[in-house]
Amino acid sequence: MPHGLSTRLTCKATGSEGWPSLAAVLRCEVQRRVRRFESWPGSYHPLKSNSISRCFYYMGLLVSAATLCLSPFGCDFFPESTFELSRDSRLPKWFALPPGVSRLDAAVTMSYYSGRTVTFILRDAKDRNLAEVNGTTKGHEPRTLKNPPPGFPPGYPAYEIITVNGMTEIIEHRQMEPIFYITDDPAVWTELGVSR
Repeated sequence: MPHGLSTRLTCKATGSEGWPSLAAVLRCEVQRRVRRFESWPGSYHPLKSNSISRCFYYMGLLVSAATLCLSPFGCDFFPESTFELSRDSRLPKWFALPPGVSRLDAAVTMSYYSGRTVTFILRDAKDRNLAEVNGTTKGHEPRTLKNPPPGFPPGYPAYEIITVNGMTEIIEHRQMEPIFYITDDPAVWTELGVSR
Protein backbone atom coordinates (compact mmCIF):
# COMPACT_ATOMS: atom_id res chain seq x y z
CA MET A 1 0.00 0.00 0.00
CA PRO A 2 1.38 3.46 -0.86
CA HIS A 3 3.05 5.34 1.98
CA GLY A 4 0.67 7.51 4.02
CA LEU A 5 -2.49 5.90 2.68
CA SER A 6 -2.84 3.22 5.35
CA THR A 7 -3.20 5.79 8.14
CA ARG A 8 -6.12 7.53 6.45
CA LEU A 9 -7.87 4.66 4.70
CA THR A 10 -10.29 2.86 6.98
CA CYS A 11 -12.50 1.38 4.26
CA LYS A 12 -12.46 -2.40 3.86
CA ALA A 13 -13.05 -2.52 0.09
CA THR A 14 -9.91 -3.64 -1.72
CA GLY A 15 -9.08 -4.72 -5.22
CA SER A 16 -6.77 -7.43 -6.45
CA GLU A 17 -3.53 -8.11 -4.55
CA GLY A 18 -4.83 -6.29 -1.49
CA TRP A 19 -4.70 -2.81 -3.01
CA PRO A 20 -7.64 -0.52 -2.18
CA SER A 21 -10.12 0.11 -4.98
CA LEU A 22 -10.39 3.58 -6.49
CA ALA A 23 -13.96 3.88 -5.21
CA ALA A 24 -12.78 3.10 -1.67
CA VAL A 25 -10.03 5.70 -1.85
CA LEU A 26 -12.41 8.37 -3.13
CA ARG A 27 -15.06 7.52 -0.56
CA CYS A 28 -12.61 7.75 2.32
CA GLU A 29 -11.20 11.02 1.01
CA VAL A 30 -14.68 12.52 0.83
CA GLN A 31 -15.43 11.32 4.36
CA ARG A 32 -12.18 12.86 5.60
CA ARG A 33 -12.96 16.20 3.99
CA VAL A 34 -16.50 16.19 5.38
CA ARG A 35 -15.21 15.55 8.92
CA ARG A 36 -12.69 18.33 8.47
CA PHE A 37 -15.39 20.71 7.14
CA GLU A 38 -17.69 19.95 10.09
CA SER A 39 -14.97 20.65 12.64
CA TRP A 40 -14.13 24.23 11.75
CA PRO A 41 -12.25 26.19 14.46
CA GLY A 42 -14.56 27.41 17.18
CA SER A 43 -17.26 24.99 16.00
CA TYR A 44 -18.42 27.66 13.51
CA HIS A 45 -20.32 26.53 10.46
CA PRO A 46 -22.36 29.00 8.35
CA LEU A 47 -25.25 26.63 7.89
CA LYS A 48 -25.27 25.27 11.46
CA SER A 49 -24.83 28.54 13.30
CA ASN A 50 -27.54 30.90 14.48
CA SER A 51 -30.10 32.53 12.21
CA ILE A 52 -28.13 35.80 11.90
CA SER A 53 -25.09 33.96 10.58
CA ARG A 54 -27.25 32.06 8.11
CA CYS A 55 -28.83 35.34 7.00
CA PHE A 56 -25.42 36.89 6.28
CA TYR A 57 -24.31 33.71 4.53
CA TYR A 58 -27.24 33.76 2.11
CA MET A 59 -26.98 37.52 1.68
CA GLY A 60 -23.41 36.99 0.53
CA LEU A 61 -24.56 34.46 -2.04
CA LEU A 62 -27.24 36.88 -3.25
CA VAL A 63 -24.78 39.76 -3.57
CA SER A 64 -22.38 37.55 -5.51
CA ALA A 65 -25.12 36.56 -7.94
CA ALA A 66 -26.22 40.18 -8.38
CA THR A 67 -22.63 41.26 -9.00
CA LEU A 68 -22.32 38.67 -11.74
CA CYS A 69 -25.51 39.87 -13.39
CA LEU A 70 -24.41 43.50 -13.29
CA SER A 71 -20.89 42.83 -14.53
CA PRO A 72 -19.99 43.13 -18.24
CA PHE A 73 -19.83 39.33 -18.34
CA GLY A 74 -23.35 38.98 -16.95
CA CYS A 75 -24.78 41.74 -19.15
CA ASP A 76 -23.94 39.73 -22.22
CA PHE A 77 -26.73 37.33 -21.30
CA PHE A 78 -29.49 39.86 -20.67
CA PRO A 79 -30.83 42.29 -23.29
CA GLU A 80 -30.90 46.00 -22.60
CA SER A 81 -34.24 46.30 -24.39
CA THR A 82 -36.55 44.15 -26.52
CA PHE A 83 -38.96 45.21 -29.28
CA GLU A 84 -41.51 43.49 -31.50
CA LEU A 85 -41.84 44.07 -35.22
CA SER A 86 -45.04 45.86 -36.16
CA ARG A 87 -47.58 43.70 -37.94
CA ASP A 88 -47.75 46.41 -40.60
CA SER A 89 -44.05 46.07 -41.40
CA ARG A 90 -42.41 43.60 -43.72
CA LEU A 91 -39.91 41.04 -42.43
CA PRO A 92 -36.20 41.85 -42.41
CA LYS A 93 -34.25 40.58 -45.42
CA TRP A 94 -32.49 37.91 -43.44
CA PHE A 95 -35.72 36.07 -42.61
CA ALA A 96 -37.66 33.89 -45.05
CA LEU A 97 -40.97 32.37 -44.05
CA PRO A 98 -41.16 28.58 -44.25
CA PRO A 99 -43.90 26.99 -46.36
CA GLY A 100 -47.31 27.20 -44.74
CA VAL A 101 -46.49 30.23 -42.56
CA SER A 102 -47.96 33.59 -43.59
CA ARG A 103 -46.74 37.03 -42.58
CA LEU A 104 -49.73 37.42 -40.25
CA ASP A 105 -48.69 34.23 -38.46
CA ALA A 106 -45.09 35.37 -37.97
CA ALA A 107 -43.70 37.53 -35.18
CA VAL A 108 -40.22 38.99 -34.88
CA THR A 109 -38.57 40.16 -31.69
CA MET A 110 -35.42 42.26 -31.62
CA SER A 111 -33.20 42.56 -28.54
CA TYR A 112 -30.37 45.05 -28.06
CA TYR A 113 -27.38 43.93 -26.00
CA SER A 114 -24.40 45.77 -24.59
CA GLY A 115 -21.62 46.22 -27.11
CA ARG A 116 -24.14 47.33 -29.78
CA THR A 117 -25.08 43.80 -30.76
CA VAL A 118 -28.62 42.71 -31.57
CA THR A 119 -30.55 39.44 -31.81
CA PHE A 120 -33.60 38.79 -33.98
CA ILE A 121 -35.94 35.85 -33.36
CA LEU A 122 -38.63 34.73 -35.79
CA ARG A 123 -41.58 32.87 -34.25
CA ASP A 124 -44.76 31.36 -35.61
CA ALA A 125 -48.32 31.73 -34.31
CA LYS A 126 -47.67 28.96 -31.73
CA ASP A 127 -44.65 30.89 -30.38
CA ARG A 128 -42.20 28.33 -31.75
CA ASN A 129 -38.78 29.59 -32.81
CA LEU A 130 -38.37 29.40 -36.58
CA ALA A 131 -35.04 31.23 -36.85
CA GLU A 132 -32.61 33.29 -34.81
CA VAL A 133 -29.81 35.55 -36.06
CA ASN A 134 -27.31 37.94 -34.52
CA GLY A 135 -26.17 41.24 -35.96
CA THR A 136 -24.38 44.48 -35.18
CA THR A 137 -25.48 48.09 -35.19
CA LYS A 138 -23.55 50.87 -36.88
CA GLY A 139 -22.31 53.68 -34.68
CA HIS A 140 -22.64 54.20 -30.97
CA GLU A 141 -26.18 55.57 -30.74
CA PRO A 142 -29.44 55.79 -32.70
CA ARG A 143 -29.60 58.33 -35.53
CA THR A 144 -32.18 60.97 -36.28
CA LEU A 145 -32.98 63.03 -39.37
CA LYS A 146 -31.86 66.62 -39.74
CA ASN A 147 -35.44 67.63 -40.48
CA PRO A 148 -37.71 65.03 -38.89
CA PRO A 149 -41.25 64.80 -40.23
CA PRO A 150 -44.03 66.40 -38.15
CA GLY A 151 -46.22 64.44 -35.82
CA PHE A 152 -43.44 62.60 -33.93
CA PRO A 153 -42.30 63.08 -30.33
CA PRO A 154 -38.98 64.92 -29.78
CA GLY A 155 -36.04 62.70 -30.75
CA TYR A 156 -38.17 60.52 -33.01
CA PRO A 157 -38.22 58.84 -35.40
CA ALA A 158 -34.91 57.26 -34.41
CA TYR A 159 -33.03 54.84 -36.65
CA GLU A 160 -30.59 51.98 -36.20
CA ILE A 161 -28.52 50.64 -39.09
CA ILE A 162 -28.21 46.90 -38.51
CA THR A 163 -26.28 44.33 -40.51
CA VAL A 164 -26.88 40.60 -40.30
CA ASN A 165 -24.95 38.14 -42.45
CA GLY A 166 -23.90 40.92 -44.82
CA MET A 167 -27.46 42.22 -45.27
CA THR A 168 -28.31 45.70 -43.98
CA GLU A 169 -31.65 47.05 -42.83
CA ILE A 170 -32.68 50.34 -41.24
CA ILE A 171 -34.75 49.91 -38.11
CA GLU A 172 -37.18 52.68 -37.26
CA HIS A 173 -38.42 53.57 -33.77
CA ARG A 174 -41.35 55.99 -34.05
CA GLN A 175 -41.87 56.67 -30.37
CA MET A 176 -41.04 55.28 -26.95
CA GLU A 177 -42.81 51.96 -27.30
CA PRO A 178 -41.81 48.28 -27.62
CA ILE A 179 -42.50 48.30 -31.38
CA PHE A 180 -40.09 48.70 -34.30
CA TYR A 181 -40.44 49.00 -38.06
CA ILE A 182 -38.41 48.26 -41.17
CA THR A 183 -38.16 51.41 -43.26
CA ASP A 184 -37.96 51.44 -47.05
CA ASP A 185 -38.11 55.23 -47.37
CA PRO A 186 -35.40 56.10 -49.93
CA ALA A 187 -34.97 59.57 -48.41
CA VAL A 188 -34.10 58.01 -45.05
CA TRP A 189 -31.62 55.60 -46.64
CA THR A 190 -29.97 58.44 -48.53
CA GLU A 191 -29.69 60.79 -45.54
CA LEU A 192 -28.25 58.04 -43.35
CA GLY A 193 -25.73 57.20 -46.06
CA VAL A 194 -26.76 53.59 -46.54
CA SER A 195 -26.73 52.02 -49.99
CA ARG A 196 -29.43 49.52 -50.85
